[in-house]
Amino acid sequence: MPSAKIPKRWIACFDSGNRLRNNGAEREKYASVKKELASKRWKHVQHYADAKTDGIKEILDAGEKSQNNLLIF
Repeated sequence: MPSAKIPKRWIACFDSGNRLRNNGAEREKYASVKKELASKRWKHVQHYADAKTDGIKEILDAGEKSQNNLLIF
């Protein structure tokens, strides 16, 4: 039986969900971005989705950078 190959995009979604569950500061930033974007009127839902994706990517990228700068002894 061949093994199923999990798409990288799915793995990224799982990873980001885990990061937000485990990091209160990032979770609060995520909620803030979503609330701000949801309060706006969008001509097309895709415009909201694109803006949300950019905002969330910034949060997760910043979190990864700070986590990569930690020294572990």
